[in-house]
Amino acid sequence: MCIFFYESKMIKTNKINNEKVDPYWAKGEDKPVRKEHALITEEPYLNIIACAPVKSGKTTALFHLILRNFMTKDTKLVIFSPSIGGDEKNSNAIEAIRSKFNPKPKKSKDNTKVNSRNNWDRVILHRKFVDGEGEENMLLKELDEAQDQHKGYSEDNPHPYSYPQTIMWFDDLGDDEFKSHEIAGLSQTFRHSGILPLYSSQDWKNFHPKTRNNAGIVLLWKGIPVERLKDIFFDVQPNVTWKDFIKLYNHATRENKSFLYIDKINKKMRRNLDEELFIKSV
Repeated sequence: MCIFFYESKMIKTNKINNEKVDPYWAKGEDKPVRKEHALITEEPYLNIIACAPVKSGKTTALFHLILRNFMTKDTKLVIFSPSIGGDEKNSNAIEAIRSKFNPKPKKSKDNTKVNSRNNWDRVILHRKFVDGEGEENMLLKELDEAQDQHKGYSEDNPHPYSYPQTIMWFDDLGDDEFKSHEIAGLSQTFRHSGILPLYSSQDWKNFHPKTRNNAGIVLLWKGIPVERLKDIFFDVQPNVTWKDFIKLYNHATRENKSFLYIDKINKKMRRNLDEELFIKSV
């Protein structure tokens, strides 16, 4: 345990695991890491929001979380982003995930490919919901496919695997897409479709109010303006005062690419993935 003093407050850090954000294509497990003090949560379905300026390490951390905590060979990762696919580093990550999780196509006796669920590409990348006038809305298509896959499961008849069937990652979309009715609805109904939604943007206000209100995990990096941090504090309502929240944020983000992790459901905070934070008066 480490102790840091800020004015009349004391911040304690408790090491809860040894997980570090590494290059996300360097390693992975056949099944996600689910030990005590899970990297994110034992819950396979919740809203995760990441907010950070450019070049913060946000995308690296999110790929790492997907690979280490949620992705399996039975999971489909759908990414809506105008930028992720155009970056060489991110493209390498996507291809590495495909290489690890995409099964080799099965073939029939006549040596032709069999069109089955086992032949899915596990990573699907879209630049936007609708690519052009008159084109199909790809978000609606992906939502329909996820619902069909999850059909028949409920609280009384749960899915046999404790991992999400579909991960949908919405990254740096336009204001009209982030605040669309489809996104607003998904933030409330994702469990019923077997979807884990993940939202990332440079500005907290880009997210739909329902998305912000229904967040389960919030990840914040250095460089967010104080006025925007006030908005986040109001929406997240952590179990600390505003002054203590700023102390914890500054402490968690003091190093390059480090971030503040907020578990909104359980009212807990971490610095990165491995250090739980506590604040007390002295």
